[in-house]
Parts: sequence; structure tokens; C-alpha cells
Amino acid sequence: MLKPCAADAFKLYDLRHTGYIEREELKEMVLALLDESDLHLSDDVVEAIVDKTFKESDTNGDGRITRRWRNYYLKSNVVKKHDSSLFSGCQFSFS
Repeated sequence: MLKPCAADAFKLYDLRHTGYIEREELKEMVLALLDESDLHLSDDVVEAIVDKTFKESDTNGDGRITRRWRNYYLKSNVVKKHDSSLFSGCQFSFS
């Protein structure tokens, strides 16, 4: 079972509520995080972030990130940097 923060984060990124995260959903979330942080990166850099994330977390190569993304989530420096502000204590749950 996922730790609460990882489970909540997964639900946050699963914009279409399909049980997995597709490239476009991840890209939307990356862009939203960048916008919220007032960071502006080129399209190439954003695509590189999405590519790297999928390379490390798409465990079976089907173009989807499943709930097994826990390992990536737990070691991701990008997520850890945002945890304190975005998931502060993970005191929330999504239906």
C-alpha cells in the first residue's frame, strides 16, 4: 500500500481519474507547478522533465504511470522540494 502522501499525490496527478498517469496529465501538472512557483522553462526543458519522469517511473513501458510509482515518488528530489508547500503533512485525502 502507498504511504498517504504518495497516494494523495498520485490522485492529484491522475487528473482524469483513470487509475494511472499519462504523459499529458504529468505535463499539465509540471506546468502548473512551474506556474505556481513563477518559474518559466522552455518547452524542451518541460518535455525533458516529463521524459525523465516516465523513463524512471513507467515500470512496464506502457506509457502510463501506475500506482507503483511509489519508488519514483519517494526518491524524487523535485517532489521532495515541493512536498513541504504542496503536501504539507498530507493531511488530506481524495475520493
